[in-house]
Amino acid sequence: MLDHLKAAFNPQGVAVVGASNDIQKFGGIFTESLKSAHFAHIYPVNPKEREIMGLQAYPSVKDIPGPCDYAIISVPAEKIPNVIKDCAVKGVKTVSIFTAGFGESGGKEGKRKEKEIVEVAHQGNIRVIGPNCLGAFCPEVGLTPFLASGGSGGFGFISQSGGHMEEFCRLGKKYGIGMSKGVSYGNASDLDSTDFIEYLEEDPQTKVIGLYIEGVKEGSRFLKVVRRASSKKPIIIWKGGTTEAGTRAAASHTGSLTGSQVIWDSLFKQTGAIKVNDLTELLDTALAFLYLPLLKGKNVALIGAGGGASVSGVDDVERSRLTVPPFSPPMREELEGLIPPLGTSMRNPVDLSYFLMLDPGLMVKTVNLAARDPRIDSLIVFYWPDSVVPAFYAASQVVEGIGKELEIIQGVFKKPLIAVLYESTSGEDEQHLFGKIPVYPTVARAARALFNLAARSEYLQRFSDRVKFEI
Repeated sequence: MLDHLKAAFNPQGVAVVGASNDIQKFGGIFTESLKSAHFAHIYPVNPKEREIMGLQAYPSVKDIPGPCDYAIISVPAEKIPNVIKDCAVKGVKTVSIFTAGFGESGGKEGKRKEKEIVEVAHQGNIRVIGPNCLGAFCPEVGLTPFLASGGSGGFGFISQSGGHMEEFCRLGKKYGIGMSKGVSYGNASDLDSTDFIEYLEEDPQTKVIGLYIEGVKEGSRFLKVVRRASSKKPIIIWKGGTTEAGTRAAASHTGSLTGSQVIWDSLFKQTGAIKVNDLTELLDTALAFLYLPLLKGKNVALIGAGGGASVSGVDDVERSRLTVPPFSPPMREELEGLIPPLGTSMRNPVDLSYFLMLDPGLMVKTVNLAARDPRIDSLIVFYWPDSVVPAFYAASQVVEGIGKELEIIQGVFKKPLIAVLYESTSGEDEQHLFGKIPVYPTVARAARALFNLAARSEYLQRFSDRVKFEI
């Protein structure tokens, strides 16, 4: 199994079966995407073409001269068994099948064809990703067979949906979330999410594992593998098909049996995997896990500009099942010596009011003080980028300097620190990082990411206690 997955994520050569010079066809998209990413050994396969996008084309996989251990297949369903037989002759270890119209169609014929493909593949010692999928993704080696691409990094994403994989790659690039490995695995006729979790569990480049999943084939094995992997790395799961209508949609999308919500809630509790409800929360949580230290408790300090924003911010934090406790009396005395008393508040939340506009460095000084309070486990700083505090936002070097200072404070106190920039009126793109400080557009989203970080910390403590007890 390990050799097959290595071939998928770090292949010596890739065959694109059904390759085309037409970028409007998926065979053209796959070829162009790999070429644009400068993947080293691309072998277009199309018996009707001699050259595709400047690359020599081959009549079949058997005719490829160099090493080739991974194939992307985009041809009509009836041709796939023979293509896989050719792959076996060549020594291909893993294939991904883009073609749809198999088990997800709901009919017996589709399931029969899917079963036939897997049987033919196994006879040739080949493993199958899909059908109805985009296959494997590894930006570090240029394996980006679809148009959306981002930089390499520490996040491994396993997605039953090809569309969600593309969208995650597109938005992840904006967020600063680099990917180690990714896979869109569709119908899971052969290789399933559990197989990919096992691989990423041991992958040194992968620091955090994320999943979009509609269903699993072997529930008990999935539970066992997620629980084991979660003791080593954070696992974030976005479960699709949680409503009755969503379950029906999942069945028609990938042919998945999704299971009841009660069963999935139990799985999250037993494994320590982090449950998220949509793509935005998945991205927000991934950002927190990649850039923040773990949370030691649920007490949050809120520091920013605006009385109303302070009040609503507290509501957002408390609704996320975190707390905003008053600062200790000694800390309040220190803050009172730092912050002018007119129109400000120093209890927690801290409202710096318009004094922040006059002195942007006041934010850093306040955070540096608040982080010393032993009651505080994490900090959220918030402000409007331009309309309320233009002096703070207008000079980019000032903003950059603030980010670096906050990053230093987080490193000293080992407490998660998040910045919230409310929507800008300047029309500038949303920002997601100050150096290595995560940035969110609302306190509610920041607080939810912090809660997920806290849930991970609590699970690790319970896991550690259980291991000690068992020993």
